[in-house]
Amino acid sequence: MLNGIAVTEFRRGEPLFVQGHPARQMYFIVAGTVELVDGSKTEKHTTGGVLGAVEFLRQEPYRGSALCVTDTSVLVLNEENLSDFFQRQPQLGLILLKAVVARIPNGADQTIPAQAGPVQQLPESLLEILPPGHPQSEVRRPASDTDFLYAKTVECPVCHAAFSVFSIRESRLVTEKICPDFRVISSNFELLWYYAWVCPECLYAQPYTQFEQLSPMVAGRIRGQQQRYPLKGQFQFSSNRTLQEVFLSYFLVLRTFEFMNAPPAQFGNMWLRLLWLYEDLGDQRWARQAAEKALAYFNEAVMTGLRSDAGDQKLFLIMAELSLRLDRRSEALRYLREVLNIKGGSERYRRQASDRIHDLRIAPS
Repeated sequence: MLNGIAVTEFRRGEPLFVQGHPARQMYFIVAGTVELVDGSKTEKHTTGGVLGAVEFLRQEPYRGSALCVTDTSVLVLNEENLSDFFQRQPQLGLILLKAVVARIPNGADQTIPAQAGPVQQLPESLLEILPPGHPQSEVRRPASDTDFLYAKTVECPVCHAAFSVFSIRESRLVTEKICPDFRVISSNFELLWYYAWVCPECLYAQPYTQFEQLSPMVAGRIRGQQQRYPLKGQFQFSSNRTLQEVFLSYFLVLRTFEFMNAPPAQFGNMWLRLLWLYEDLGDQRWARQAAEKALAYFNEAVMTGLRSDAGDQKLFLIMAELSLRLDRRSEALRYLREVLNIKGGSERYRRQASDRIHDLRIAPS
């Protein structure tokens, strides 16, 4: 307690708030350090700092994300305790008012621009990397997705810009089923929409598991390719991202893969995920094209890459499912038999292949 006002403790790495959420409270830092990320702009706030005040007072969504850099103690102020705070802590109240005024551009007589509309306007120059005739969709993820996410600040290994991303709270996910092609279906959350991280400055993009795992040599190669083939404009997801933004992020990943000369399996994995997205959208033509792309890359991976026996089995199982989507039943059976012919590897994969062969034999041609 601080003179009758409760002090709330946050651990290092926890967010105070996330961009786009309704600002139902503001935060006065009693001790610790908090990083505020708004797009490509990053600020550090320490003891005496005030965060979220302007949005709270104007009843707007938070315009940035605040992440605790250290264990942090804050006063959480809302409509219920704000009056009591000013009565009990008039000196701190004055500090708070000064901090609010300091956040308003050019003094208190200027209005604060409202947060951009719910959907970010993507530059036309970026949309050009989508294939001609690519489907357009402004389908959005529900606000409830934030229950499975937390804000995190990362540094781009290519241009070293710091920016905020959403990381997945995997401990909260409940798996409903795993499909034959190894797509994981989670209850009330779609992993595919948060698979890619994109640097808003240089547009370096990777799956979130690989984003920070880049050697200096490969980072230099990507920088050189970015200079040779520049794209104009910045990229940023909307607070409740759209499917169009997700598609663009995937094609930015494919662009990065080309720049870094990634192995075929990585291209195949991205096209496989695009296939799933197109199927969710109900666009069978683009789903078929994605299946063709993924299968071609995986065939190349079989010829050029080295994997464990279990890795080969999994790859053949995926290729079988892609072949079925392309109405190539005999080809699918051939891949499934390859799984059985591998002497080492996973018994579970062998059972999966055997069951799939049985299903195909009894199914009508």
